[in-house]
Amino acid sequence: MAIPPGGATLRDIERETFVKTLALADGNQSRTARILGLHESTFRFRLCKLGLTARPPIS
Repeated sequence: MAIPPGGATLRDIERETFVKTLALADGNQSRTARILGLHESTFRFRLCKLGLTARPPIS
């Protein structure tokens, strides 16, 4: 992950990490939480706070 020249907030970094890990886990929240070393409820709470959904939009 490259940090942009202007810097990045912790929220930006967390969001990018969640997005990439969700993609790696094919949108599976349980597997994503396990990969990140988070309890599922903690992961889902952070997911909601970041305004993310489990499955990335199909392009």
